[in-house]
Amino acid sequence: MNHSQRILEFFITVSTLEKQMNRLRAAHMAKAGLNGADLLPLIVLYNNPQGLQPDEIIRMTSTDKAQVSRSLRHLREKEMIEKENGSHYRAKYSLSEKGKELMEPLAQKCVEIFEQAHLGHDEEEWEVFYSFCRGMSCQIDEMISQSKDSSSAHSNSQMDSDAKKKGENR
Repeated sequence: MNHSQRILEFFITVSTLEKQMNRLRAAHMAKAGLNGADLLPLIVLYNNPQGLQPDEIIRMTSTDKAQVSRSLRHLREKEMIEKENGSHYRAKYSLSEKGKELMEPLAQKCVEIFEQAHLGHDEEEWEVFYSFCRGMSCQIDEMISQSKDSSSAHSNSQMDSDAKKKGENR
């Protein structure tokens, strides 16, 4: 398999996995009247029963601040989480009993899915896979950053050129 075919297979596989995860997330969350985006905060809170502050949830889920804020507000309205006294960003959030009841079967299902997926592969193979995914993510971030820098430099150069032309026309 050549590099182009590998790249195509990687992107198709990741895209398919993302679509399946989104469908699973939406279906499971819809049963509880929640949004698919509410799942990640629920998972990290489930795994951290002592509670977490919003910035910890943001970091652990790699989700933007606005989305986490919307999810926390929505999850509180649906009584899935509880908030310790304090301002929105300083308070700790934890699962309520209702949230725990929702997460128990989902957590069990996730364990089953991962156990099935991991069959036939040892831990070292999975670490190589996860390392590859992290490396790919870093490379894509770098490419995006370079593209933004290049676009910004081009935009600034274009503005300088336009300003110069305006000055010549006066």
